[in-house]
Amino acid sequence: MVKNFFKYIFYILMFLIAFVYFVPKTNLYYLIEKYLVKYDVVISDEKLAERGFNLNIKNMHISVQGVDSATVENGDIILLLLYNKVNLKNIKLSSVMQDFLPTHIEKTYLVYSIFNPLNVVGLSKGDFGKADIKISLLNKKAVVILYPSKLMIRKYRTVLREFKKIKNGEYKYEENF
Repeated sequence: MVKNFFKYIFYILMFLIAFVYFVPKTNLYYLIEKYLVKYDVVISDEKLAERGFNLNIKNMHISVQGVDSATVENGDIILLLLYNKVNLKNIKLSSVMQDFLPTHIEKTYLVYSIFNPLNVVGLSKGDFGKADIKISLLNKKAVVILYPSKLMIRKYRTVLREFKKIKNGEYKYEENF
């Protein structure tokens, strides 16, 4: 009886692994892209490559409300049912943003896990410094803790005024959505 139980568990696990491996990640990506159009966010000129459990994206151009906003050189989307991650590298904001923020972001990642199902957490690092990101899906609130670089403190003080200064030179920004 115990032998049969482990046999069924093994078959279920193998089915789930095969399902995740063979799910058409490109189609899921285009479904997400279609969803973002509702919010006037258009992603274009990207090159997609499926690689087992992840989807690699190169040279993404992002436009918000018809304005070119950013270019992402490389990105990975990892879908594992229990753990999902979006990892973006070498992000260059458009020159329109240079008055508000430094235009180079080294890396950004967001993680959603079934072990913390009500939150999406992430990290971003670039010329602005480092930012810890937490998005609460239950409260519909995004919280960013910013550890600003010297460049950010010196040149972009007007943006830092939107943040609340907290301990040790950290800044906090909260937004409901």
